[in-house]
Amino acid sequence: MTLPLDIGAATAGAEARPVRIGVAWDVVRITARLGVDTLIRLQAMGAPVGPVLHTPLRSAVEYLVTPGEAVSWPHLRGTRAVSTGVLLYPPPHITVASPARSTDARRWIVAPADPLTLTDADALCEAVTTAMAADAIATLAPAGRRTP
Repeated sequence: MTLPLDIGAATAGAEARPVRIGVAWDVVRITARLGVDTLIRLQAMGAPVGPVLHTPLRSAVEYLVTPGEAVSWPHLRGTRAVSTGVLLYPPPHITVASPARSTDARRWIVAPADPLTLTDADALCEAVTTAMAADAIATLAPAGRRTP
């Protein structure tokens, strides 16, 4: 099977298309709750955010990062970096805000743009660890106290 390597080929048509991971991007998969909190923190930091997928079947959020970044991703609970395999890439109009759905239920939280911007892996890691710390503090805080 020939897999498309560019956004144009991957987005042609109305169905999700398989695209090889590790060529145009790597993927950092984060549990859904942590992944959404991470996105909010990335945006608050003013960090560039590339395409972000919601993958309900995995209960995850997937960030596209620069190829090669997955090998240096730290072992963080609730995350997994992927540098090989195939990503089912839905068309850009299949978003969490639209009623349209792809065949595999993946939807863009942040749709790809032209030119393609990828999420910076260092900023992503910082946002993930900050979100994890905030969650831990909230869990340990006495009832009734607000945390960051």
